[in-house]
Amino acid sequence: MMTSKNQYLYSGIYTAILAATFGASLLLSACGGSSSSGNKNQNTNGSQQQSDGLFAVRGDWAIMNGEITSKIVEQLNTLVKNNPQVKTIVMANVPGSSDDEMNLKAGLRLRELGLNTYLPPGGEIASGGVDLFLAGKERFAAQDVLVGVHSWAGDGVSDASTLPRDHAFHKPYLDYYKALGINEDFYWYTIEAANAENIHWMTASERVQYGIVTRAASNKELNMIASTASSEAAINGMFSQYTWVTSSNNKPIHIFAVDQVSPLQMAKARAVMTHYLTNVEGLQSKNAMSAKLGDNQASLFMFATPEDSEAAFEGSLGQTTLAQHGQDLYASEVFVEGSNGYLNRSTIDARDATYEEVLHLVQGHGLAPAERTLQERIVTIANQALADKSWNPSQEDVNEWQAETDQNGYTSLNYEYLAAAVEGFYGIWGYSDAGLDGYLGTNRTVQQQKDPAGLALIQDIWPSHITTMMPISADFAAGATFSLQYDAGLEYSSQSQYLSHVRLTGSNDSHILGNGQNNILQGNSGDNRIDGAAGDQDVAMFAGLKSEYQIYQQDGAWHVVDSVADRDGHDVLSNIEVLAFSDQAVDVNDL
Repeated sequence: MMTSKNQYLYSGIYTAILAATFGASLLLSACGGSSSSGNKNQNTNGSQQQSDGLFAVRGDWAIMNGEITSKIVEQLNTLVKNNPQVKTIVMANVPGSSDDEMNLKAGLRLRELGLNTYLPPGGEIASGGVDLFLAGKERFAAQDVLVGVHSWAGDGVSDASTLPRDHAFHKPYLDYYKALGINEDFYWYTIEAANAENIHWMTASERVQYGIVTRAASNKELNMIASTASSEAAINGMFSQYTWVTSSNNKPIHIFAVDQVSPLQMAKARAVMTHYLTNVEGLQSKNAMSAKLGDNQASLFMFATPEDSEAAFEGSLGQTTLAQHGQDLYASEVFVEGSNGYLNRSTIDARDATYEEVLHLVQGHGLAPAERTLQERIVTIANQALADKSWNPSQEDVNEWQAETDQNGYTSLNYEYLAAAVEGFYGIWGYSDAGLDGYLGTNRTVQQQKDPAGLALIQDIWPSHITTMMPISADFAAGATFSLQYDAGLEYSSQSQYLSHVRLTGSNDSHILGNGQNNILQGNSGDNRIDGAAGDQDVAMFAGLKSEYQIYQQDGAWHVVDSVADRDGHDVLSNIEVLAFSDQAVDVNDL
């Protein structure tokens, strides 16, 4: 049966949280969707863009968004025929079925195929969506999900719970659960939990009691990282991890990584790319450059070391289709927020190059070919910055860059300049007197003095603060507070002051201090203090249903205590206006 989402899931807050965390990766159906049937456009990573909006294939995953209809068996068969690499159905939003008979047949077929089912962060399944999920050979889920059950109605029956237990109408469901190895108690529980017009969201303890999942999701899965599953052997044999950013025309912009790259490093790279491609009212539209990246099958290749990258591009990787629109990035130059490299950047012999290298990909394979007028403006400003000495690379570097011409007919000089200016804008060099390649604008005040044209350019394209959610390393110390405010005593804060949304990972009892933005802040499984500071609508996120938490006020702060062990712990909140649970958002003034 079909059920609608509750009011919270329709809210702008929920959409903002998903977008901040995963970009459009889980919101495919909201912008046109793609599916496993109908006309397809196969690309070299085994990703398909198709017509009717149910499945979108990404690596060895098929992302599922939408209602289950009478076509579900056909859609499932077409999916596996066209995408033999698919191992897991990722059920991002499956609110129910309009044809229970066909849904049960699809579930048996899914089990026969040996496919897994995954309910990802922020995911929702309800009614017939739960039935299909239970067909997974392996079933796993994030903690911040919704699993909704209720009774069914139809064929002259107003509510299945009114029928005697030996009535024939129960048999198809009982037979289905038996075939899947699900205890029939679950069926009786579902039809008594809520009538056909309502929905009951299962608590974490109920999901355990009835065996909804068979194992915990891994860190990779929780960060939306699949296996590569590329049709190009050189890529499939070299990279074991895959994630993506969804372009404005619903195509994947690829991110491949070797084993030595951590899930949080991949998540950071994805977040930076998503930020560069996020539309903000009043600024340059990103739609054309994003679509061009999708059309070009643009790819970020994450290696362990520069030597590994050089060998790969000079070898088999360099002969692949995807490498023609590719950019490399090394694990040694991706500093996750809260990690030692991020916190103590002046004391280590390395730097965080995530913003630079991701921008090279976005500019070279999206912005430059799609926005020629804007690109010419960048070229002019880069030349002026070089002449004005606001940017001071070595002459050897300048000669090398001017000798390199890309597919768009531009030399590397302007790409290197834009990266230096953007790094200055977002405070990456704020602790130093000079930035990337001798760029003098290490903060916005100095940029205004030394490179006003470059500052104006960036402000026309990107917003003042990072729009996406950044994960904080699990190594961030217990008792320490990660600050989103500038503090001269914290050199990392020259960069962190421009973040908007962060989430703690791991289990340390560490804390967060927000800034003047409307922050979205999330603790970890430890006991955290979360201060939203000066924003008008700061949101604290929690993984479970509101009913699973004890909420009270003490000494001017809100205490939110999770009843589920090893999930959200005991958080103390200050200057937080909204509590976002998996089933609803609550204004603290209404508590």
